[in-house]
Amino acid sequence: MEKNLLKKDIPSPQPTIGKVHSFIRIFSILIAATVTVLSITACGDDVTNIYGEEPEITPPVPTDTLKHRTILAYIWGDIENSVSLSQSQLDYINRMEAGWQDNFDGDLYVYLDPSPHFVQFTQPVLLKIMHDETPAIVSEIVESYKPIEPGGDITRYPEIQNRVREIAPAETYGLMLFGHGSGALMINSSAATKGMGGGYNKYLENKELAELTLEGYEYIIFHACQMASVEVAYEFRNKADYMVGSEVELYNLSWPFEQIMSYLFAKPQADLSNFTITAAQWLYNTSMNELGWESCESTASLIDLKQMDRLAAATRQAFVENNIDKATIKEGLMACHFVNNTETTDPGFYDNLQDLTVDLAELMYRLGILSDEWIEAYNQACLINATFFTLPMFDEYISFYNGLSIYPMLEGILQANNEEGEALINSWLENYQGMQWYQDCGFAEME
Repeated sequence: MEKNLLKKDIPSPQPTIGKVHSFIRIFSILIAATVTVLSITACGDDVTNIYGEEPEITPPVPTDTLKHRTILAYIWGDIENSVSLSQSQLDYINRMEAGWQDNFDGDLYVYLDPSPHFVQFTQPVLLKIMHDETPAIVSEIVESYKPIEPGGDITRYPEIQNRVREIAPAETYGLMLFGHGSGALMINSSAATKGMGGGYNKYLENKELAELTLEGYEYIIFHACQMASVEVAYEFRNKADYMVGSEVELYNLSWPFEQIMSYLFAKPQADLSNFTITAAQWLYNTSMNELGWESCESTASLIDLKQMDRLAAATRQAFVENNIDKATIKEGLMACHFVNNTETTDPGFYDNLQDLTVDLAELMYRLGILSDEWIEAYNQACLINATFFTLPMFDEYISFYNGLSIYPMLEGILQANNEEGEALINSWLENYQGMQWYQDCGFAEME
C-alpha cells in the first residue's frame, strides 16, 4: 500500500468503529498539539460594515483592571417549525452553566434570540452565565431586547458584540456562534450562498457575517453545520486568530461544555486543541453509545486564520503552474467523495446542489497538484482535524475529510434544466464570485 500523501509515518487508519482516524494531513489528530495564540488587547480597530455603519468601540480600560477573557455565545434560537433544534439551544446554555467555574479569569455572556416554542424566555435576552447543575436556566439576565424580524441580525449582531465588550472589557475575547449553518452552500430558495443564522429566511451570508463581526477575537467557534469551509475561514481571517468548525453536519446534541469550558478560559491562551478533539469525540461517542445510532459522523477542525493568506497564495500558485481551468476543476470534483457522504450520480449536479461540497485537500489530490509546498501551507492553516466515522472515510491514498471543505461554484459546474434554473445559477455564480476566496485563490483568473 502506497504511503498516504499528506502524512509522515502515521499508521494507516483502520475501519474500526469509534477509532480516531489519523488521516492524510500531518499530525491530523495530534493529541499533544500545542496551539500558539496571540493575546489580543481589548477593543480592536473600528469596524465599518457593509452597510457603512461604524460600530462604537468602548475606550480601552487599564490592563491592570481587566479580566483575562470575555466570551460571547451568540445563539440564533428563533427557529420556527423546529422544536428539537430549538430545544437544543436551551441545552447549550444548561451545559455552559454546568461547566462554568467562578475561578475562571473572565466572563461568559450568552445572547439568545428565543424560539417561539420557548416559555421561559419570550424575547431576546443577554445572559451572564452562572454555575448551576440543575436542568433549569438560572443565569443572570443582564438585558432584554425587543424581538427582531427576519434579517434583523444585521443590526443586532454587531450591537450585542459591542455591548458585551462595553460591559466586560478584557485582555482577550472569544466568540461562539450557534445556529443553522452550511458553509458556502446555496440556499435553494434564494440566490444567496449560505452563511449561518436561525431559520433559512434569517441567514446572514458569510461575507455579511464576517463584515458584521468585530476584529480582535482570539478565536471564533462555529457550532453550526459545515462551517469548516475554506471560503468561511478566508472571510474571517482578519477577525480572529483561530477558528473551530465542522466539515460535516452537527447533530443537535450540543458539545459537552460541562467538560470543555475550562479549555476556553485557559491561560495564557485558550486550549483550543483539547477543545476541538474532545468536542468531536464526545459527539461521536454520544451518538453511538447513548443514542445507539448505527451510523454517525463527527468532525472538528482547528484553523489558524493567520495562515489563510498563505494557503490562498499556495493554491493560486498550484493552479497557475499546472494550467488548471474550470473544466479541469469539474473533472476533479466529479472524482471526489462529497462531504455530504454521497456518491456522484448526477453529472449536471442540478438536482444535487449540496453535493458540490468536497474536501479541499482531496480536490487538490484528484487534480494531481498536491505538491509539498501546498501540503506545508495547508498543514500550517489546518492545525487539527479530529475525525470520527462509523465507516472508513478514505481510500488507499487519501482521506475524504481533512479539515477544510470547498464549494467550487464556477461556470460550467451546474447545468440548468430551464430558463428559470439558468437565471438562478447565474445569480449563485455572481454571489460566489464576490467571496474573497474566489478572488484570491486563482478561480477569478480561470478560463
